[in-house]
Amino acid sequence: MNKGQCLVLLGKSGSGKTSLLKFIAGFLETQSGHLTLDAKLMTHNGKILVPPQKRKIGMVAQDFGLFEHLTARENIQYALLKPQTELSYLEQLVALLDLNGLLHKKAKQLSQGEKQRVALARMLALRPQLMLLDEILSSLDKALKKNILQQLQAVFKSLDCTVLWVTHDAQDALWLGQNVAVLENGQIVQQGSLADLYTTPKTLGVAVLMGDLDSVIWENQKIYTRPEHWFLHAGVTESHIMAFPVLSHEFSQSLRGALWKCTTAEGIFFAPAPSQAGENWCLCVHKKNTLNF
Repeated sequence: MNKGQCLVLLGKSGSGKTSLLKFIAGFLETQSGHLTLDAKLMTHNGKILVPPQKRKIGMVAQDFGLFEHLTARENIQYALLKPQTELSYLEQLVALLDLNGLLHKKAKQLSQGEKQRVALARMLALRPQLMLLDEILSSLDKALKKNILQQLQAVFKSLDCTVLWVTHDAQDALWLGQNVAVLENGQIVQQGSLADLYTTPKTLGVAVLMGDLDSVIWENQKIYTRPEHWFLHAGVTESHIMAFPVLSHEFSQSLRGALWKCTTAEGIFFAPAPSQAGENWCLCVHKKNTLNF
């Protein structure tokens, strides 16, 4: 990762996301692996060379780890290296994260979204070289999550933060940026833009994480495609098109417009309703829009 970059680490539960963060933070030794931060070797062959408290790495976990009996201000000040001389930096963080009305409240009185902002302020008070954020928005509803993500992006840009953001939700990656790495069984299997991961996934796991996927059997082989690639065609089709006879259909209205709910020998799928009447309809997809793993 480069300084000032936000990398989204995407993976389903159990893929090793949290273990990787613990390795980077210095809480976990492994049998192999190296970690370098700002040209300094932190971990070598899985062995910790620099302890967590000396790594200049900040981490916020899913439960935020706040001191419930302290106020929001006291929680943030706890992390300041020199509380009496860094008050201006504290006020900067308070303004950036919109915490003015919360500073006097005990942590236990805060909502999940408010706790998240206080936890981020406490971590930023450490002035970390690298921020590790572990599913910190998983408990929030979609509307609130999007609003907070937009706020955080502005904070990260203002402070020139380097961020490793862990999530299991591809929607988070869509809102956060274009640099995404997908983790499967402890290995990064693909890294790139969301567009690349969606259109040319290297594994079935990546394809599923990126969005809805339909599967059919074609020439004794299982083939996958995105739902939006289906279309209806009457009569004989060309060799570059896969076609499945429609046995029955019914109209269905959705955000994609008027659709046919098509029953085929391969199952039930949805395609845009044809603009004119016809016979011998087939559910079709261009071969270039299929995936094979």
